[in-house]
Amino acid sequence: ATIGDAEFILTGDDDAYVYWIEARDAASDDVELCAAPLDVAPLLVEHLFSQKASVTLASATLKTGASFQFAKTRLGLDQLPRERLVEIDVGTPFDFNRAVDVYVPSFIPDPGEPLFTDALSDLIIGAARAARGRTMCLFTSHQAVGEAYDRVQAPLSKDGYRVLAQGISGPRDSILRQFIRESSSILLGTSSFWEGVDAPGDTLSLLIIAKLPFDVHTDPVTEARCELLRRQGKEPFAELTVPTAILKLRQGFGRLIRHRNDTGVVVACDKRLLTKRYGGKFLRSLPTKHQVIVSLDMLIERIRTNPLLHPEFAPPASESRTSSTKPVPPDDDCPF
Repeated sequence: ATIGDAEFILTGDDDAYVYWIEARDAASDDVELCAAPLDVAPLLVEHLFSQKASVTLASATLKTGASFQFAKTRLGLDQLPRERLVEIDVGTPFDFNRAVDVYVPSFIPDPGEPLFTDALSDLIIGAARAARGRTMCLFTSHQAVGEAYDRVQAPLSKDGYRVLAQGISGPRDSILRQFIRESSSILLGTSSFWEGVDAPGDTLSLLIIAKLPFDVHTDPVTEARCELLRRQGKEPFAELTVPTAILKLRQGFGRLIRHRNDTGVVVACDKRLLTKRYGGKFLRSLPTKHQVIVSLDMLIERIRTNPLLHPEFAPPASESRTSSTKPVPPDDDCPF
């Protein structure tokens, strides 16, 4: 950071920014002075889109539902002349209906209930055993990772499975390498594992999503952006919180299917998918249909005998899974 940056933060008189102080380490007196724009759209329009004759934005997670509108608003694309903007959805090279089963347990408590962590841990233990390892669990906080690790590590280790937890078993890249090397392992990760992680082949066959990835409302940037929307007469939960979480859920989902031959199961453990009105938006954002699972025993049996995880249970060719998707040919790698 330059002296000018420090002066800008210490002055703190630009209403377009949010300012805060952050401790680097609980054991240290060092702090960081931080600032972030409340809205990046004007900056992108001024410094990028207006300076270039052409800009291409490509991602598998630009849409929420059937629309690009959320991304267009956040990035400032809706401020450009209409004739400059070309939208195209090129589809996917993957046949998700054939490659993935999505299970949503209805028996698990709501994430806000006291028994949720114990129930989730029991689910992880049973599901990971049924999948014979090869399991990644995505959490929304380091605290949740630690609470789950304390409950699942001993019983799974006793069965010969290695449990790797972010922030406990080692740095992110180190535990990812161990996870890839050892197919009978279970990885518990938080925010940085929701995107940009590639575990090829049979390394990852079961993805467990602990909770919907809503931003923490006490985060300074999130809090300030929500307040800005309220001042504009908008509802932050509908306008920001839900669309942002949908994009992150889709990114997390993308950890499982990275290449054409990848298959597996996703277990989304947040009961709000079934009980809250906004839950349908999340489920409709996924590229394949979900199945509701009514008991832990049912979930374990579905995973234990699922041919996507265990080819020995595959039905005869004449009874193979059908698909309603039309995959497009171009690329072998998943863009999530």
